[in-house]
Amino acid sequence: MGYRLRLTVAQIVMSANRRADFLASMGDISDARAVLEHALERAEREIGPGYQPSVLTALALADMIRGQGDPGGAKALLARSLEACGAAGRRDWPMARPLALALGAILLELGEASEACGLYARAAETGKTYPGQFHPDTLAASAGHAAALAELGDLAGARELFGRIEKDWAERRRRLLWLANTLEVDQEGAAAPPGPEVKRLLESLKSQGSDGSNPGDFPGDAQGNVPGAEVYFRRLASSTERILGPEHPDTLAARFGLAEWLRRAGYPANAHRLHRSISDDRRRILGAAHPDTVRSLLALACALETDGKAQEAALTLRDALEAIDGTMGSDHEDALATLDRLARILIALGELEEARETLARALETRARLRGHLHPDTARTLRDMANVMSELGKPPDRA
Repeated sequence: MGYRLRLTVAQIVMSANRRADFLASMGDISDARAVLEHALERAEREIGPGYQPSVLTALALADMIRGQGDPGGAKALLARSLEACGAAGRRDWPMARPLALALGAILLELGEASEACGLYARAAETGKTYPGQFHPDTLAASAGHAAALAELGDLAGARELFGRIEKDWAERRRRLLWLANTLEVDQEGAAAPPGPEVKRLLESLKSQGSDGSNPGDFPGDAQGNVPGAEVYFRRLASSTERILGPEHPDTLAARFGLAEWLRRAGYPANAHRLHRSISDDRRRILGAAHPDTVRSLLALACALETDGKAQEAALTLRDALEAIDGTMGSDHEDALATLDRLARILIALGELEEARETLARALETRARLRGHLHPDTARTLRDMANVMSELGKPPDRA
């Protein structure tokens, strides 16, 4: 199934979840359950198990069944959903982990501590690799493991595990306090002065070499000090990577934010180097056709153009256009905007024939979708006429 169709199904499934919530709030539990059952069946069939719509629907349905006094039915549903994730190779996906946590809680409720112990232990172990040791899901899995050990009579093991969890929660709180401070910026983007407690925390982190500084990579002095808010963006990217891991989507998003700030602040060379690294990572992790990968390519092209590297910007836009055509379709607004940018760069490079072909494609699409009198169509037609004039050809040959 194509990306656009899967996205449509996901929206339908999440809408069904909201409808079920409404029905349940009105006391119509029977209809709400029927809506969720149908939504879950469609989500797993058309999107696949282990993906967010499937998992959220399974959790909502299991919670409803459990609330009706049938924990055994909820257990069977969650176990089946988890099995389906395993059959699809997604058993240890982070999005599937809440299924394991919910199933573990029901197993403990039913007195099946041995099975719950193994389930929680696996979830905690895989969670340390991704999304990370300090992630709430990983810590919750460890807490469930400790509770199962206590139920089985292994109090020493449970106490030891709870002690480790307490230390991990304290470390998570310390890191999140620091992370929250990085977001204290005013509307102009200038760093807001941290309070005394946060100052001491930041100094402590800096003395341990964990403030995210990397002198030489970005504008600033030998100590890595930079003007404005850049140090805060850098700390955000660095701390997100430590907490969630280098390949987590939030880490890539934080690095993307830093690269965009560098571009807007007038450091296009640094921005395009970072954007290139992010686009490479997203292509490797998410795939060349993923919307986030396309977004990175478009941002990279913008930074390259700002840095005067028009040829490289044009090549990057061609790659982005190919990805957009393959996922969102050639009629998508992003495809038309990319055609406009590519044509502008080609005109600046003097590659007028390719610019003419690019504008002709944009003109045909806009005229078909919006009509000849739409302002965007008229603007594209004017650009086309200018290029044709430069080529010495009459406009009616376009």
